[in-house]
Amino acid sequence: MTQLPRRLQYWTGFLDWYGKDEGYWYFPKGRVVKSHEVLEAFRVLKSFEGRIWSDAQGDYLAALKKSGLFLKRASNQTEQDSTAMARMWKVVFSTLGIAWVEDQERVLITTAGERLMSSNDPSIVAERQVQRYQITNPTIRQQKFDQFRIRPHIFLLDVLLNTDHYLSYDEYTLFLSRCRQHDDLDYVLELIQKWREVSEADQIAIMESAAGMHQLPGRRTDLGSGLNWPTRRELRR
Repeated sequence: MTQLPRRLQYWTGFLDWYGKDEGYWYFPKGRVVKSHEVLEAFRVLKSFEGRIWSDAQGDYLAALKKSGLFLKRASNQTEQDSTAMARMWKVVFSTLGIAWVEDQERVLITTAGERLMSSNDPSIVAERQVQRYQITNPTIRQQKFDQFRIRPHIFLLDVLLNTDHYLSYDEYTLFLSRCRQHDDLDYVLELIQKWREVSEADQIAIMESAAGMHQLPGRRTDLGSGLNWPTRRELRR
């Protein structure tokens, strides 16, 4: 870990907090929740309720294709490549809590899923489900998430309401994604305020110190990959 200069000693406490374990949270953007395709793909899943998912996903993919919701883009795709779309929808439906979809279990449409299909405004149901999403969550099998007790959507909104309604990409990666419970709110707000007060050169020094602590496989901003940070962006309300 890069040694911080004396003027940045405040950040040694942050590094202790950041480095205590590898846990972090984020959401891959497979589909926008308000997309009409989400509801249509979910209606197709409804016809597979009661079937074992590992046996049904190929047929589900064929049904998506028949409905115009899936287009095979490459001629040399393997079967695993082809069923990736079905698995992606599985993640969307499980995350929203509108279906229980597990490899060796029967597909189950939840009460929230039934409401989604019958609602005059499905986006309201979807928004409510996103607000309820929590970590720890039964759809996440990795033990490193057992320590989390947080509702990410609600927590993110609380942070945005207290940070001029925006976060930089770096602020999310370093601070927000590391929060494990709602009691972390005051601390992460303090970190963001302090972060915005230091120079860009000092921010880079802090990031370099954090980069030596964890490798996060599968993440675009791998902090162990030599500080290969993307262009700065903002997450706005």
